[in-house]
Amino acid sequence: MTRESTHTKTRFILVLGCAFGVTSLTALTIARSRPSLWIRVLHAGKIRQGQAIIGRIETFRAASGRLPDSLAELGLPDQGPVYYDRLDAGRYAVWFSHTLGESYSFDSRDREWDVRVVLRDAPSPP
Repeated sequence: MTRESTHTKTRFILVLGCAFGVTSLTALTIARSRPSLWIRVLHAGKIRQGQAIIGRIETFRAASGRLPDSLAELGLPDQGPVYYDRLDAGRYAVWFSHTLGESYSFDSRDREWDVRVVLRDAPSPP
């Protein structure tokens, strides 16, 4: 191998490494500045499943004039990975676990998905 071809190969590897580094830093910056976007990429399947559940809930509400008590009332399993909580007579949340201690939730009041904690009163003991 000639000295010139070795130099060209080294330059190519250096440029490729720099391009990879810049791409990685850009992706990291976007992920940190817009966590919602990052979650949408990582959990696209769960979000699609959640959107389908939301559609079923809204269809049920339009037909019956109330929210379902549970996913089972819609003929869906209550076992996750996407869950439903009726927060009050006209408000609900659809959510899934994102990381330990965090969930990604849809709140019917603002109609948006976001990282949040959905608080709900615990049932009173009998």
